[in-house]
Amino acid sequence: MSRALPPARRTAAVPAGVGLLLGLAMAVPAGAAVAVPPDDRPALPVATAGAEPAAATVLQGDVADLALDDDGAAIVTERTERLIAPGLELTEFARVSADGWLSGEVLVAHLGRDDGPRLGYLGPDAVAGNATVSEMAADRGAVAAINGDFFDINSSGAALGAAVDEGTLLKSAAPGREKALAVDASGVGRLAELFLEGTVTLGPDGRELPVAGLNVTAAPAAGVVVFDAAWGDAARTRPLAAGEQGVEVQVRGGEGGSPGTVVTVGAPGSGRLPADVRAVVARPGAAADALAALAPGAEVTLAYGLRDDLGEIRTAVGGDPDDWLLEDGEITSATSDFARLRHPRTAVGLSADGATAYLVVVDGRQAHSIGASLPELGRFVGQLGADDAINLDGGGSTTMIARLPGDARTSVLNSPSDGAERLDANGLGLFTPEGSGEVHAFDVRAAVPTGDAPATDALRVFPGLHRTLTAAGYDETRAPVDTRPDGWTTTDAGVATVARADDGAGVVTGVARGTATVRAAAPATDGVATGSTGLTVLGGLERLTVPEPVVTLPDADATASLTVVGHDDDGYSAPVEARDVEVTGGDGVAALEPAADGSFTVRALQGSGAATFTLAVGDEEIEVAVAVSLEDVVVADLADADRWTSAHDRAPGGSVGPAEGHEGAAGLRLTYDFTRSTATRGQYAVAPDGGIEVPGQPRTLTAWVHGDGRGAWLRLQVRQGDGVVTNLDGPTVSWEGWRQVEVAVPEGVAFPLTLQRLRVLETRAAEQYTGEIVVSDLRAQVPPDVEAPTPDRVEDRVVVAEGATDDAPLRVAVMSDAQFVARDPGSGAVQGAKQALAEIVAADPDLLVINGDLVDEASPADFDLARQVLDEGLAGAGFPWYYLPGNHEVMGGSIENFEDEFGERTHVVDVPDPDGADGGTTRLVMLDSSSGRLGSDFAQLRALREALDDAASDDAVTGVVTLFHHPLDDPLPTKASQLVDRVEAETLRGWFEDFRETSGKQVASVGSHVGVFHAATADGIPSVVNGNSGKSPASTPADGGFTGWSMVGIDPAAEGTGDGGWFSWEVEARAEDVAVSGPEELAVGTSGQVSALVTQDGTRQVPVAWPVSSRWGGQGVFVGAAEDAPSGAVLALDPATHEATAVAPGRATVEVEVNGVVGTLDVLVPAGAPGTARISDDNGWDTGLRDGDYHVLVDLWWGENATGMRLYEDGELIHTEKLTHGGTQAQRIAVPVTGRPNGEYEYTCELVNAAGTTPCAAPHSVRVTDANPGTPTLSHDNGSDDVPGDGDYVVTMHKWWGTQATGYVLYEDGVEVDRQELAPGTGGEAQSAATVLTGRAPGTHRYVAVLTNAAGETRSKEVTVRVRR
Repeated sequence: MSRALPPARRTAAVPAGVGLLLGLAMAVPAGAAVAVPPDDRPALPVATAGAEPAAATVLQGDVADLALDDDGAAIVTERTERLIAPGLELTEFARVSADGWLSGEVLVAHLGRDDGPRLGYLGPDAVAGNATVSEMAADRGAVAAINGDFFDINSSGAALGAAVDEGTLLKSAAPGREKALAVDASGVGRLAELFLEGTVTLGPDGRELPVAGLNVTAAPAAGVVVFDAAWGDAARTRPLAAGEQGVEVQVRGGEGGSPGTVVTVGAPGSGRLPADVRAVVARPGAAADALAALAPGAEVTLAYGLRDDLGEIRTAVGGDPDDWLLEDGEITSATSDFARLRHPRTAVGLSADGATAYLVVVDGRQAHSIGASLPELGRFVGQLGADDAINLDGGGSTTMIARLPGDARTSVLNSPSDGAERLDANGLGLFTPEGSGEVHAFDVRAAVPTGDAPATDALRVFPGLHRTLTAAGYDETRAPVDTRPDGWTTTDAGVATVARADDGAGVVTGVARGTATVRAAAPATDGVATGSTGLTVLGGLERLTVPEPVVTLPDADATASLTVVGHDDDGYSAPVEARDVEVTGGDGVAALEPAADGSFTVRALQGSGAATFTLAVGDEEIEVAVAVSLEDVVVADLADADRWTSAHDRAPGGSVGPAEGHEGAAGLRLTYDFTRSTATRGQYAVAPDGGIEVPGQPRTLTAWVHGDGRGAWLRLQVRQGDGVVTNLDGPTVSWEGWRQVEVAVPEGVAFPLTLQRLRVLETRAAEQYTGEIVVSDLRAQVPPDVEAPTPDRVEDRVVVAEGATDDAPLRVAVMSDAQFVARDPGSGAVQGAKQALAEIVAADPDLLVINGDLVDEASPADFDLARQVLDEGLAGAGFPWYYLPGNHEVMGGSIENFEDEFGERTHVVDVPDPDGADGGTTRLVMLDSSSGRLGSDFAQLRALREALDDAASDDAVTGVVTLFHHPLDDPLPTKASQLVDRVEAETLRGWFEDFRETSGKQVASVGSHVGVFHAATADGIPSVVNGNSGKSPASTPADGGFTGWSMVGIDPAAEGTGDGGWFSWEVEARAEDVAVSGPEELAVGTSGQVSALVTQDGTRQVPVAWPVSSRWGGQGVFVGAAEDAPSGAVLALDPATHEATAVAPGRATVEVEVNGVVGTLDVLVPAGAPGTARISDDNGWDTGLRDGDYHVLVDLWWGENATGMRLYEDGELIHTEKLTHGGTQAQRIAVPVTGRPNGEYEYTCELVNAAGTTPCAAPHSVRVTDANPGTPTLSHDNGSDDVPGDGDYVVTMHKWWGTQATGYVLYEDGVEVDRQELAPGTGGEAQSAATVLTGRAPGTHRYVAVLTNAAGETRSKEVTVRVRR
């Protein structure tokens, strides 16, 4: 249940841990990470939850309910139970505890019944041989099996303990390996220590040599062992110590006390012995000497077997020699490293009467399962119900297989730590009585692959598409029967229909959203055999995706599998079968071939090349590129290692320099010192010249790395083609010596890549060490160039417009990732945090969550500054606030600095409808992911589980919102900023989906950390990522890379997401300015695109588009479809595309508001095309001269105004002009025309606005007659014709009236003697010029003046001057 508690108040102290998280009161220490409002405003209560955790459980058949939760210390997260055969029950489980994740399988076998299962021995065809458990089970017909004994893994392969098969002793135990699981003749199991007794009797004198073992790998000093045909081909020298020369005597016959005959005497040999021959092998000593003295033909008698007091043993397999895992309910007390450390494990437990066997495997050495120590394993087996138990071989050997009902073959159920089944020495099989072979029931399933998605997604289908179901028949023992259904039905044909295919499969066709049960049936001897499965029809298909937009086939023989995935409007997904996909493209390079399971097989058609396919399902399409072949290209041979430079973060003392590389090649040495800080430390090698461009579109990068085994994390820093800097994650350097490492290049990165740095990091505070690595031969595996398809961005509707959350009953502000440091209190990060706080206070939410990474280095000084910023920024706030730690609140160290300043790290708060309406309560679960995972503090993981379970059963709670720093998924290609424990992420996703499905209530997740704003809804569950409030973004603005904060809106009475839904999200980008662009003029009925940009930090330009929340509207603007525009609207603005459509004449102002900052765009919609204008001119009006400089006048005396005018001269456009629209007022445009030469010019014009173009009334002609300069006259001062001068004189030019000249040239006797520039006057003003001439020869000289301007020239009359002789 959940109950509200009294208002929180400040107090002196509070207990730490989950007691606060789900405690009895919300006690908050002074300076805690929770701030409460003043007393006059009610505080928000805290929830308590006491419901037991619920696991996802699948039940098939009558299966016992096993105790899997470690007496409440673990949360069972998955549980699948099914009946394998009568008396044989399988439970598969996953659970999490404070120690980590554990997954495994339990087979419960009810033994000793005629109709029940029987435990039997499994082995290869030789004791000294190996096979997989699957192979051994198939060879013997077992329906289930586990691996068995420890074995001689690096030599003979033989088991180390005893082995009995159907009463036959195959081998005895090596010395000290006598502990075993034994099954007696009644089929009941027990633990036993199996000792061999026996002798070798030599000749008639009866000398007896004690037999130390049969088909064993070890013997005591001077001991004697026996080998028979069961040993196989391996050398029989294995029992000998290094360097020993033993003796082997082969004896034919001699069983049961009857004498046998010596065949050979010599050194121990190899090869399989004949069935009637045994080899007696002795280590050096008296027995060996006695055997060596024998001659062929001598009599030898062999007598050996298990000790008589053990009773009849039908089956036995050896196990752990040290201690029983469980004995009479007491757990092993073994303390060796082998017992104490966690590994994959295999065990068999037995009830007190031995009639119930518990065959157990737990995975280990993998992310999904840590394995178990022997005490932990013993406790677990005891909790299942066992009284005794033995530990069998584990590690890579741990394997369980079973034949699932209807299957013809067994399947591996666990996840072997080697990645595949190991070749083992033996195993334990479960055998069932043969059934009737008549069909009893069907197992109905879908075969289409689901990839990383849950297998249950295959039981979804879209309306109009198909899902193929198969029905595997089985008899009463659940053994497969080759019978196919003769009919298929559904419970709701309005949801889905089904038809029988020729092969007996059921082909379901989705009809409408909903659920239905699909049933297969066939006649049976006792009635009708049936099988069924539930199937969900999703909403209509909205989009398609593929796991890999670019499929790379390394060579022509390689193939790949491809499954198309569809998505509906609520984020639910399902695979789309190949039968529903139309494929085009390929260009002969590759083919997509439909596979039997509904996927595609990608196959190369040539040795190298690239091509693109288009996959269409109805109206939805997606592209897939295929590249064939990979070229190994050198990125950096590091011959220039001396040019690489060193850099670090919190790790002074490191260095970078040349070194010998792999196999003598050049190398780059990085030395590092990670002892100077407990925060995250890094040593970097910085590439020269700003970086090294990586060729092509690589799929992977490889390098040889000489490791030091210290566990530092290797990463490659690259700059993408879009300028975003990111890291490609390599391994932790846990090895010593040379190893080639491979770093994957994730899908979605922007090429080309530029390698900037090699990075070595340590994130663990406790790891303090120095070391060095050497990197050599850095290469890229590059396919042929192909244009990677760009999928359409999914703009989740959870992001709403500016102001859309204002009326939400519950409003939660979220800010994060300022990442400031105390040593720089004036930084942009601090200012960004302060601005976000100021904007949040102005928005007045119901509460604020600071979702981690407010500070950067987690020092006490950082938290002091954080306290100051918060106290000052929230001084006037009337709402509570909660500060949750992110990774930078610890920086790889302790959380204590945060707790010292801000107190508790986790909170569960129930918020009733703040409006007082009966809308319901919203539960906020705020957790600490500062370590990168929630499970590092198991108490909070349990609290989350309990909070969900309690909310599911509490009628008052309508929804749950979780908030923690690391999101479930990083939307960026490198996936570097998400919960690092992917098992945890998938578990949480499963919890949320189960909560949504089983309770019918809402759930959402709020994260941060990535450096972008993003939202995505999957299976009806919204997950949002809050971007940075201060730190620079981690991606491009178009991908959500901008700064700001966000507001979550909750309507507890609603459902769904987005406007009017239960959960909406308003993204408040920090806005310094909003610039709106688009058409300034539109005609009625026409449209134009409007866009806007937000400016941040003076230079960052952020498109005002999803996920930026914005308000679009304005004066005269209707937001909606044009056909819905009301009277008075001038523009209709599409709210999704921001396309503006003019709906009526007038003026409109489009306003775009982002976070309170408004940008505008004025748009004119004219009433019609412009009126008709007339043309005139003023040529000669000013001076009376038609001189080529004039104005062409365009007059619109009345009519709809133009916004533009075009003027043509003799048909050529000479002038355009933008005009101011004034309704129907007169418009005049005077276009200056200059420099026209004499002639006649015809002018036409057009008036333009968005509604059309109107030609002017009639052409207008302008005649230019005076363009050339006025006529000059010449005079001189050299006397007269009657009285000539002396040859020195001045010739003067006068233009008394006329068009202005700009140049003057004087010719004497036809030769230019002077040239001058003239300053033009006004109108027809006079101009003059004078030329001084000297020393002219006697005679007559003739002078002509020429005046010039741009239009032409004018010549004077000739003047003569006589010079006396």
